[in-house]
Amino acid sequence: MRVLFLAHAYPRHDADPVGSFVGNLAVALRARGVDVTVSAPSAAGLAPFEHVNGIPVHRFRYAPERHETLAYTGTMGAQVRDTVSGKVAMLSYLVSAYRAAGALVRRERFDLVHAHWWFPAGLVASAIGRTTSLPFVTTLHGSDLRLATTFPFGRGLFARVAREGCAMTAVSAWLARGAEEMAPGHEVTVAPM
Repeated sequence: MRVLFLAHAYPRHDADPVGSFVGNLAVALRARGVDVTVSAPSAAGLAPFEHVNGIPVHRFRYAPERHETLAYTGTMGAQVRDTVSGKVAMLSYLVSAYRAAGALVRRERFDLVHAHWWFPAGLVASAIGRTTSLPFVTTLHGSDLRLATTFPFGRGLFARVAREGCAMTAVSAWLARGAEEMAPGHEVTVAPM
């Protein structure tokens, strides 16, 4: 099975703690015979393509380097909520992430897209799914559920991702319950990482 991971936080090197739980999952899946490729945003000093812990990682640019501050900092939500430049960067991020994932899907054969966090990766996976019929799974990691309740249109966009995906998982029972409350009729599987 070949899986394309979409994530806004993925380890930038073998010992990076940022997004390490997503990286650890990719490595664990590889040990079970699942071929994982990652599409993640760029940041200062990162190559467009590299292997991190043996996993191929394709990095996309979404803004001029000095404005690529949404990913890897833990401040994405605040930047988008509080600044015009953050909103512009997020729009550019979504378009760039979609283009990068779409290019990988056209170039390589994937069986599934795995979006880590419903926002922004779940939105991108949903758009890829609509244009390619490629199924996708979304994993909720925590902060993304809060975004669904605090951002304009968050609940509606969250419900759309839940409805269009073939499955949704959450890393805790608390997150799963919250997701099921926001997307009634959609069962969320607890899959601790």
